[in-house]
Amino acid sequence: GIQVISLYDNAYPEVLKNIYHPPVLLYFVGKIPDLNSSIGIVGTRQVTGYGRLVTKSLTEGLVDRGFSIISG
Repeated sequence: GIQVISLYDNAYPEVLKNIYHPPVLLYFVGKIPDLNSSIGIVGTRQVTGYGRLVTKSLTEGLVDRGFSIISG
């Protein structure tokens, strides 16, 4: 179910086209989220139990309020 669009595709989000050095390709599952109501979360390779708990709590609350979560 992974899909790919390029920077030159009409479906590529405008907000990303306007950043410095936008990604040429976007990989996604489902539909492209509304990036005006999204948040990016960057993790660690050595997550702690506390970090996992806090991240789960934060992301669930944001998703319940209509935010899309973008990880990277």
